[in-house]
Amino acid sequence: TDSAILAETAFLTRIMFPYLFVISAAAFFQGILNGCNIFAPSGFTPVLFNGIVVLITYILTPQLPNPSNLPQQALAARAMSFGVLTGGCFQALFQWPFVKKTGWKTTLTGLRKAFTNPGTKKVVALIVPTIIGMAAYQLNDLVSTALAGKVGTGTVSSLQYSLRLQELILGIFAVSIGTVILPDLSGLAKKQQWEEFNRMLLQAINIIALITIPVTFYSLVCGKDIISLVYKTKNFTGQSVLMTLEVFRFHIIGLFFIAVNRIISPAFYAQGNTKLPTLAGIICFAVNIALVLLLAFPLKGAGIALSLTVASLVNTVFLFIFMNKMPGMQAAAIAKKMIIFIVRMICFSLIAACPVYFARPYVLRAFSRFSNRLIAYGIPVIITALIFGITGILLLVLFRDDTAYLITRKIKNRKQKKQN
Repeated sequence: TDSAILAETAFLTRIMFPYLFVISAAAFFQGILNGCNIFAPSGFTPVLFNGIVVLITYILTPQLPNPSNLPQQALAARAMSFGVLTGGCFQALFQWPFVKKTGWKTTLTGLRKAFTNPGTKKVVALIVPTIIGMAAYQLNDLVSTALAGKVGTGTVSSLQYSLRLQELILGIFAVSIGTVILPDLSGLAKKQQWEEFNRMLLQAINIIALITIPVTFYSLVCGKDIISLVYKTKNFTGQSVLMTLEVFRFHIIGLFFIAVNRIISPAFYAQGNTKLPTLAGIICFAVNIALVLLLAFPLKGAGIALSLTVASLVNTVFLFIFMNKMPGMQAAAIAKKMIIFIVRMICFSLIAACPVYFARPYVLRAFSRFSNRLIAYGIPVIITALIFGITGILLLVLFRDDTAYLITRKIKNRKQKKQN
């Protein structure tokens, strides 16, 4: 009933409310580290957060008491809420030792002193548009979740499980790359070195395409195996896997657009412009809400996931449109080269997916007799991922891909620096 859903929502909110404080502390520590050109700890924290959320959800779901005979999805949601709070605490605590090593001291101060500081005034002027954009994003999530609760049992949980897998990939790559390139882009913008600025932005976009497009194709072929490996238990049944898979397929096809938006936005921030990416985000929000209202009831969870994917594409398009308003940014040239590279990656990924598609049933059958899901699904995922990866690498080497060569060269240079 609606009253029961409202009560459960309030209960979950009470559990996760302290997350606001710990994630704010984590973001504060990240800002200090980024200002000192230290990126590795902050880049790793999203991976840590998502891993902890998945682990806590998996461990706690069958352990939580259930005196009110709540459905399994409700218990999973409670477990996930504890996972979110725990993950947020670890995000802050993990970065604290690195902040301490920088020599910066963090202390509390009065509100008057804080808000009369010139630096604070400048930061507030820059973040107000971003706050509006984030408010739109949160409202977007609220409306989507509310509609998901009305279209069918288990839809909210399947959406959350699917998004967690997607965010794990984004946390590893997109957020890390966006964070790392922002200081360099800011320096290039300040010196008005626009050619180097555009080259670095294009390289970052291509690296994201090189990662996310193959991951998307592999996930489309082996998504069921991945979800079963990560989530499947006695309580998370085969039906739960299929519900999550239906949503995950529509989420994953938007992976590149969501990731590239997190790469392009820092190019605006580097020039002190937070208004245009915020406007693009608000347009994305409007498109997503309109599509959710249109697709949620006929397509259920899949419709909500598809809405997010299409809205993310619209966000990308508007970011490129707004690039024309920025000094030095060559939107048309970047877009042309990006599209060519995307088509190339799609072709490579299609070819790499073919042997996986045909080998997958035989690999799954070979390990189906094992009851342990780490063996029954984990080994097939590893084997098929290796087949896909080796095929993809061979194609990159055969066609002498410049972006892959760039990544390899940077890794070699970093190893040499460590050795020296």
